[in-house]
Amino acid sequence: MPLSNRGQNDHDFTARMDHNVKEAWDLGYTGKGVVVTILDDGLERTHPDISPNYDERASYDVNDRDSDPMPRYEFSDENRHGTRCAGEVAAIFNNSLCIVGIAYNARIGGIRMLDGDVTDAVEAASVGHNADYIDIYRN
Repeated sequence: MPLSNRGQNDHDFTARMDHNVKEAWDLGYTGKGVVVTILDDGLERTHPDISPNYDERASYDVNDRDSDPMPRYEFSDENRHGTRCAGEVAAIFNNSLCIVGIAYNARIGGIRMLDGDVTDAVEAASVGHNADYIDIYRN
């Protein structure tokens, strides 16, 4: 949903169905000082809406066991959910691209864990990654 939805005709939005975050921003709540990690199919850390807030310490690829959470893109082009979630949370403010995140000053990381078998061990490794550093885990 857009920040200020007036029932635009080019989308199927109902007027005034907004995120209602402007008031929180006006009070200074922008995510500053908060680290959020998205547990999903990866995070496109180079995306221009995300890269300024990307936090390597809050990221890991559990599926490939390396530090790069980039999604595995194939012909089906289905591994985009984690990047979209990250944008909703922490896309930077006022760069004329895509959207602005609800917590646009938050640091954002990604745990790539849903692009393979999801076992108890995968889930434990995901939510246990740098737990003393990450404030919020989200999918």
